[in-house]
Amino acid sequence: MSFRRNRTETVGRFHVFDVLRHEMLDRDGQRMRDAFTFVCRDWVSIVPVTEEGTFVLVRQYRHGIDAPTLEVPGGIIDEGQDPAGAAMRELREETGYGEGTLVSLGATHPNPALQNNLHHMFLARGVRRLGEPEFDVGEYCEVVVLTEREVRAHVEEGAITHALVLLALSRALVVLHEGGAPGETA
Repeated sequence: MSFRRNRTETVGRFHVFDVLRHEMLDRDGQRMRDAFTFVCRDWVSIVPVTEEGTFVLVRQYRHGIDAPTLEVPGGIIDEGQDPAGAAMRELREETGYGEGTLVSLGATHPNPALQNNLHHMFLARGVRRLGEPEFDVGEYCEVVVLTEREVRAHVEEGAITHALVLLALSRALVVLHEGGAPGETA
């Protein structure tokens, strides 16, 4: 590799991420411009599908674009929590739905150019409404239940724009139509 970090320091701490400055050296040991990265906890998203085959999504405000987006439930994995547990917690908190059979859809790096974290994705088959959502402070989601055809139309029309959500939906649709997947848990 032609680059290496010589020294790293935290230059900012924020609610959901820290900013690091890295003093970088090239392959000859010459100092290059500094690099900045975000340290984030891992994230999770879950594609919930009811026994009737409808998809449970949420519409929520996103600060980065100052507008609401249509998404699958998801969020930050709490300290000490496993990704599957976090997925089921987020599903219950944001939608009021739960139970079902959980299938891992794998994990990816959301943006390895700037971030260190992983995004874990799950499909939950056979979910059912258990009660009202239980939002975190400052969180509010509108539950949106759609047929598969409606989900596909929203994707094709550009009504769903969140890249990580599009990836999770794509993987979930493959599993739903191929039947089963490795990593299935109860």
